[in-house]
Amino acid sequence: MELLEFCNAYRALKAHFTTNYDIVKNEGRINSSRGGIASREGVLAKLEILKHKYKKRDRIIQYMVANFVKGDNYGGVFNDIDGDEIYTEWKQRTENLTYNFKKDINTIKDSLKDDTISTLFESQGNHPKIMKLYMGKYVMLETVVILNSIYEFTESLDKTLNDDFMWNKFKRLVCKYQPFLNIDKEKYESIIENTLT
Repeated sequence: MELLEFCNAYRALKAHFTTNYDIVKNEGRINSSRGGIASREGVLAKLEILKHKYKKRDRIIQYMVANFVKGDNYGGVFNDIDGDEIYTEWKQRTENLTYNFKKDINTIKDSLKDDTISTLFESQGNHPKIMKLYMGKYVMLETVVILNSIYEFTESLDKTLNDDFMWNKFKRLVCKYQPFLNIDKEKYESIIENTLT
């Protein structure tokens, strides 16, 4: 990956995770008005270090996505030590996604007791159970994203929680992360069905 290509990828990812820019809709293209990369001192040098450390395009993108998802507005570019740790943890979670999802679905099953899965995505002006499970660190973000890809709950809940700051932050994270997870809906639907029935 050439440095210029890497800079553009970084700028597109940063815009995707921190603004209303949609990397999927724009196919990763980003215009120069979205903040020049060289406008911040040391950015190019940090990107060069990251490029040499991870070499392959996919690994570099994954490193940045993992860090953006964790809340770093610079995708780990300025966070050498924690950035590597965050990436390693993300890699472990996503490489074992099916196993981790099954585990989370069992946790969800226990929290539902006799309720159906649809109660996870209900709100009477309060935060839905799925959000509470994530915020309480009972389920991982990837599980929430998979569930959203299947049930599309963020759209329906947005009508009742649109003015809620915490909901908007949560919904944004789920929706911005979704394009970066390769989700086999049928497989995960089957896991849900086998676990909850």
